[in-house]
Amino acid sequence: MIHMSNHRLLYSRKEAARLLGISLHKLDELIRRKEIDVRRIDDRIKVHHSELDRFARGETRKPAAGDPTTTANTTNNTNEDPSEVQQ
Repeated sequence: MIHMSNHRLLYSRKEAARLLGISLHKLDELIRRKEIDVRRIDDRIKVHHSELDRFARGETRKPAAGDPTTTANTTNNTNEDPSEVQQ
């Protein structure tokens, strides 16, 4: 579990990356792949503290109903090269 002394609900991308101990570029990649869920407020992207905690524990994001981007990675085809999968 990530220790969050001030216990804020939402963090900027930069703060979230720092708390996870990863680069901002890596965080953006995780957000694009929908491995980390974000909140968009006007033109800003915020990450909820529970999402940081979930990711840090190694739990996968539960797919939303009808969300093909999160269910596509649950296939059990081990012969498929992930770099060749079209998105």
